Amino acid sequence: MSRVQVSPKGQVVIPASLRKKYNIGPGDRVEVIEVSNEIVIIPVERDPIRTARGFLKFDRSTKEIITEIKQEIKKKKEER
Repeated sequence: MSRVQVSPKGQVVIPASLRKKYNIGPGDRVEVIEVSNEIVIIPVERDPIRTARGFLKFDRSTKEIITEIKQEIKKKKEER
């Protein structure tokens, strides 16, 4: 777990280890969402073609994905 400080402008720095792990570089975009009173940062795919490809065919539902995220958050909390 990493702790970061919020700047006066509301900015945070994503730790280098996580930027490297998720291939987030300068100019890349991330999505910030709230899930079960937690703030979640999700990298946005750089290639819009890859992102749109097969968007009508999902191997998992949105509900399944959110459930997985909630489980991961719960696991991280338990590790604290």
